[in-house]
Amino acid sequence: MLAECVRTIMQIEASQGLRVLGINILGKFLANKENNVRYVALQQLIQVVDIDYKAVTRHQQTVLDCLKDHDLVIKK
Repeated sequence: MLAECVRTIMQIEASQGLRVLGINILGKFLANKENNVRYVALQQLIQVVDIDYKAVTRHQQTVLDCLKDHDLVIKK
């Protein structure tokens, strides 16, 4: 799964460009209609926010939109 590739990029401390690409992929996952995909993306973003805060903040509005979701797990 693509999320596993992103997780690997973050764990191996890849170059900044590759990390940003991975975070952008997670941002696209947040736009997915499937709650499981969105949940995985949110969990991964929580883990990488300390690694590259600036890249994660580019997706801030999308993350905030998750607070409006009907699924309580996504809101949490």
